[in-house]
Amino acid sequence: MEAMPWGILWLNSNELRGPIPPLPADLDILDISMNSFSGPLPSNFGSRDIETLIMFSNNITGSFPTSMCQLQSLVDLDLSNNALEGEIPQCFQANTMKYLLLSNNSLSGEFPMFIQNCTELVILDLARNVFSGSLPTWVGDLANLEFILLSHNMYSGNIPSSITRLKRLQLLDLASNNLSGAIPQYLANLTSMTLKGLAPSSDPVNIDPFEHGIYDLPLASQFGEIMPVNIKGQELKYGHGIRMMVSVDLSCNRFTGRIPEDVSSLDALINLNLSMNELSGDVPGKIGAMQSLESLDLTSNKLSGEIPSSLSNLTYLIYLNLSYNRLSGRIPSGHQLDTLNVD
Repeated sequence: MEAMPWGILWLNSNELRGPIPPLPADLDILDISMNSFSGPLPSNFGSRDIETLIMFSNNITGSFPTSMCQLQSLVDLDLSNNALEGEIPQCFQANTMKYLLLSNNSLSGEFPMFIQNCTELVILDLARNVFSGSLPTWVGDLANLEFILLSHNMYSGNIPSSITRLKRLQLLDLASNNLSGAIPQYLANLTSMTLKGLAPSSDPVNIDPFEHGIYDLPLASQFGEIMPVNIKGQELKYGHGIRMMVSVDLSCNRFTGRIPEDVSSLDALINLNLSMNELSGDVPGKIGAMQSLESLDLTSNKLSGEIPSSLSNLTYLIYLNLSYNRLSGRIPSGHQLDTLNVD
């Protein structure tokens, strides 16, 4: 394949196997996703000007080669659902990145420092790896971030207050880490999760993939692969519909204290999952103001008191799980509570 003058090479969704072959020179776009390629990433990517590198759902092993550090023009990088391991080399500096998807590998180390300079980043998905350490304060400087997926890692400490500077954020998934302390009051300042402040989306799904000569992913097929959301008691994968999802998932951590009353100001939230923490006190009475809420999961905490009657105001609510708490009193009436689970 070395002699091929192609700028675009799509081989996705086949049954191709074996090591990744030598790549064409002057390659701009490579998509070999959903095959059975195995072995390490190439030591030579053929071109330093690759903008789109899509390799998700293969059997690629080993660590990030230093050859990745030569790719200074990357806009889209998706290596999710492989068997990569180790730390991302410090020489990797892809400041043009918009979509970074590395989920479902065994990558380790602290939060990758190179991301600090990726100011155009829209999607950050590092879920299901073994990253550790604290969440950096500079994440709030990534003004274009819309989706943050960091679940199933080993992050610890608190949620940095700088996250409230992200005025386009619509999905925050920090589930299954070791985060601790109180759920911060300042989460109520995520104005992009309010009906008034919900940011209009540029919707990259509908962008012409050949506009300006680049392949502006994610395309629908990729979007369906990359966006799992734990909602309504199950993990659902979203395609185009992810553009309509507004979600906060802090489940399976070590958060303590009360649920902040002001979280009710996030009235564009569709999904709120605070389950499997150590939260105590009442369920906030103002929670009925979250008029867009479809799924609310507070299971396996230490919540007490009565179920607030304001829950009956949530006309879109179709999944409510309050099981394994210390709640008492009567269950509020309301047909939207038909799926109430309050063991």
